[in-house]
Amino acid sequence: MRVSQVMKTLMLLTIILLSGACATTPLAKKVVGEYERKSKGGTTYRLVFLKNGTMENYLSGQKTDENKWAIVNGEIHVAYNKEGVIVIHRINKNISITWISRIWDGKRKDLPKDEQVTYKKIK
Repeated sequence: MRVSQVMKTLMLLTIILLSGACATTPLAKKVVGEYERKSKGGTTYRLVFLKNGTMENYLSGQKTDENKWAIVNGEIHVAYNKEGVIVIHRINKNISITWISRIWDGKRKDLPKDEQVTYKKIK
């Protein structure tokens, strides 16, 4: 990874962490809650967006990690610090969310439609 890419990634992570990740805007308040999806094999994935700007990941009921989230340009940006990637979710009209893109090495890459996954709000 080049230094400029590292700096871009660090700057974006800093913006997310300092951008008032707490759920203070009406859109952020709407996002707070639990979302779930099941894979074709029956595995359950759950994302829990907390008011304090933390998102918890669960795999089949077991918590796997915590990350920071923020609303950026009307999208949910989740900074996965261990991987150095930012995952981007679209907020759908029916209050579900869809994983649509990721930022890696400072570059945004949209997922093809057939790779996008949607999580339904359950709480």
